[in-house]
Amino acid sequence: PQFVTPYVKSNKNDQNDAEAICEAVGRPSMRFVPPKSTDQLAVQAVHRIRRRLVADRVRLANQIRGLLSEHGIVIARDIAQLRRGLAVIVGNINDGLSEMLRALMRELQEELSELDTRVAAYDRRIREIFRTNEQCQRLGKIEGVGPVTATALIA
Repeated sequence: PQFVTPYVKSNKNDQNDAEAICEAVGRPSMRFVPPKSTDQLAVQAVHRIRRRLVADRVRLANQIRGLLSEHGIVIARDIAQLRRGLAVIVGNINDGLSEMLRALMRELQEELSELDTRVAAYDRRIREIFRTNEQCQRLGKIEGVGPVTATALIA
């Protein structure tokens, strides 16, 4: 956009924007970004799906914590502590919680477990891409760069 803006003649609309783009493209100093390969797009898709699953897991964990806090049960923000706390809540029938809430927590625990499994599957997929890609291997030699970062950079 910053390279096209000088060529916009008047108010911003589609026609004026298209004309400015055509004018800018014809300039010899214009720099172009190469299109992504199908492999890069596929790796990018893996990362996007994984990111959505992680966000879903965070939302679910927050919802579980919120529901439990309404009943006086506070669990730390650590996901491992949430898993342990849910296991105790689902297995303990003498803690004063209603059977309906316990059944709901059991369902949410299963959903959380399913999301964990799906995220782990995408993590394995990313590690496999990392192992088989020479560029990723070179990036992985940099301190602090692991499979997720390296594959995201090549995508």
